[in-house]
Amino acid sequence: MFTVNSSFPHVPRLGALHNHQIIDLAAGYRSLLLARETCDINVVHQFAALYLPNDMKKFLEGGELSLHAAKEALQFATTSSQDILNHEKLSYHQDEVNIHAPISNPPTIRDFISFEEHYRNSLKADVPQVWYDIPVYYKSVASTLIGPDATCHWPAYSEVMDYELEFACIIGKRGKDIPVEQAKEYVAGYFIYNDFSARDTQLREMEGKLGPAKGKDFCTAIGPYLVTADEVPDPYNMEMTAKVNGEIWSKGNTNTMFRTFEEIIAYVSQSETLVPGDIFGSGTVGNGCGLELGKFLKNGDVIELEVGNLGVLKNKVVTHQ
Repeated sequence: MFTVNSSFPHVPRLGALHNHQIIDLAAGYRSLLLARETCDINVVHQFAALYLPNDMKKFLEGGELSLHAAKEALQFATTSSQDILNHEKLSYHQDEVNIHAPISNPPTIRDFISFEEHYRNSLKADVPQVWYDIPVYYKSVASTLIGPDATCHWPAYSEVMDYELEFACIIGKRGKDIPVEQAKEYVAGYFIYNDFSARDTQLREMEGKLGPAKGKDFCTAIGPYLVTADEVPDPYNMEMTAKVNGEIWSKGNTNTMFRTFEEIIAYVSQSETLVPGDIFGSGTVGNGCGLELGKFLKNGDVIELEVGNLGVLKNKVVTHQ
């Protein structure tokens, strides 16, 4: 999702990254339909709004029809000459736009603990048997999601700031009691996930054997883009890196996940319906956070997470004054 810096109001638009340009998919689709001369202008706008809405959740709900329209729009916008493009601007340099979180209103956010090394390091003890038996996770809130280059404002109740190096998948279609063998069909794509953590608050509240809650819910960064599943050669063999102010703090690989997203989807969907837009976080890779390394973030620090071909998710943390 993106907004154009020079436009007002700043209405979010559905875009695609192509050769370092951001393509306005709805504008491309409108131009495509007009070039075919099969619809009048009112119908063109109705179809574009239906198939390529300015909302990622609604786009995912459109399923194959929306995905097909997006591919057609991208193809048209990147191969047609500008003099037949409905006089709409279809592509933008990245400095002309503001990239937002891939989705702002997911139905649910579930974050798992999928990396054994991280769990063991965090517990400083043996991993409980239940973790090996079932996927363990907590649910977060959507209202505090931020995207790339956005600032994470640290809550006034916390003094210990931490990042978490993760990635996530997003559900693309509705399903219940999904077999492991079919679960991949429900993954629309992947993005990087930074589960910012107020460690002092988190550790205190979890003494009550529930949570985390206030230790997590204040800010989660996702992005920079939603990379569709067909563009990710192997989600379970991607290098993972975290930099703080340009210095590498964490390195890992998704191949150290104990269980796959497909196994996780099969488990969660037991007698429970998954819907388009649901987010599944992988949890932190081993040594992928300050808690494991024995050092934490400071006011003004810039964190850059990179995972495979999913891009670089860059954010700054600012403390309360």
